[in-house]
Amino acid sequence: MIAPSRTVLAIGAGFGALTTAVAVAPAVVPAAAASSPATAGSAAAAPVALTTRSSGAPVNPSAATLAAQAKAGRTVAASGRIGMPSGLALSAGCSGRVTVTARRAGAAIAKRTATVSRSGSACRWSTTLSLPATTPAGSAVTVSGRYGGNSYLKAKSTPTRTVTVRA
Repeated sequence: MIAPSRTVLAIGAGFGALTTAVAVAPAVVPAAAASSPATAGSAAAAPVALTTRSSGAPVNPSAATLAAQAKAGRTVAASGRIGMPSGLALSAGCSGRVTVTARRAGAAIAKRTATVSRSGSACRWSTTLSLPATTPAGSAVTVSGRYGGNSYLKAKSTPTRTVTVRA
């Protein structure tokens, strides 16, 4: 006996390139099993969840954050996270690099690259910038970051933060 065929399209992820579909395939049910009350009139195949990228194009991360704190010795600790859009697993999107730049009076005075890694239920990164010895204590330094993206996520800039240099 062949169970009725039905295909159910589930909720789209809402980010264009990602689509989630659930399909119930037609199944062949043995005659003995078809007569049992538990399987009569129901499909024998279990739903299979699929996450596909219909266009193959990367999508925007839901967030790119930056926290910066001035430390003694003219250093700046910077850290942040990259938010995954719904429908994209952390294991797929938690990769890439963030380039962190410190600027004083518009000129870049320090630059460092941090690697994004999975930490618990988030994608995090952190690095420490060493400022030049010529940077005066008490001066304002603007710190910014740029996530370079990966095969699943587009590049995205973080908000800027201003810190006061400590000697």
